[in-house]
Amino acid sequence: MAEENQQKKYHKLEFKDLLFFDNLALYYLVQETPLNVLARAFLVMDPKLAGSILGILNVKQRELLHFAMTKENDREEEKKTKKPKMLLSSLHKTSTKKG
Repeated sequence: MAEENQQKKYHKLEFKDLLFFDNLALYYLVQETPLNVLARAFLVMDPKLAGSILGILNVKQRELLHFAMTKENDREEEKKTKKPKMLLSSLHKTSTKKG
């Protein structure tokens, strides 16, 4: 029963919830997330969260992310909403793998 409640909790995650993650948690999330998914998520996420994530990236990662964001920005609208959901799904997988 408790496991079922925990699974329901993960399905309700939103980007604003990531604002409460510390830098180490965000670092692992970024490392586990494909670049195109992260780029799409950057296009719709809260500026505070984007700033936090940019703060943990090195210069090369920022350049790659910026390039991927320009490519992702030209994609279809359907994919614009699908990719951020994949980031939250990646978060769920990462948290279950480590915990």
